[in-house]
Amino acid sequence: MQNQISFYPNPASETIYFNSSLYDSIIIYDLAGKAVKYFEANSVEADISNISPGQYILQFISPSGTKTEKLIIK
Repeated sequence: MQNQISFYPNPASETIYFNSSLYDSIIIYDLAGKAVKYFEANSVEADISNISPGQYILQFISPSGTKTEKLIIK
């Protein structure tokens, strides 16, 4: 998958921003593996204000594969 996909800020509290739209969807998982939020393709920002503080995994999904990143919500 393209390594150009990234997000900021991290840690975050209300909104995260994506530097690319080279994905079909993004899913935020808690550390137990439960999906807590889903975003469609072409999102450039995501409201995370309703997600409890803690550590999460972001999964970027595209036709060429998936990429995972750690996200800390404060």
